[in-house]
Amino acid sequence: MPCISYTTLVYGDWYFAEPNKHTGCVWLNDEALYEALSIDECLEAKVNECSWDPESSKRKWYAEQDTENDETVFYANFGGVDPNGENVEINVRRECFMPVKEGVSVLACPD
Repeated sequence: MPCISYTTLVYGDWYFAEPNKHTGCVWLNDEALYEALSIDECLEAKVNECSWDPESSKRKWYAEQDTENDETVFYANFGGVDPNGENVEINVRRECFMPVKEGVSVLACPD
């Protein structure tokens, strides 16, 4: 059975980004790689405009389901780092930072 965390999208009324990210993640030396939406985007490794660390945002991963072989296939761009000599991990985050109650308005912080 395929790993559903790499087909399950993060979503909710509290999630303001476009719902195109999955509940799984790939890590290099305790740093999360950015999820790409395609193999081409993964290989291209453009800087993510919203990143606090532009250089590390070039490191990307992409996963797809091979239904014929019942496998999850991962692609990763480690930015020139040899993953065989580093700590590479994959994980699933079935739920993360889930609000206690959905539908609550966000208030601006006072000055």
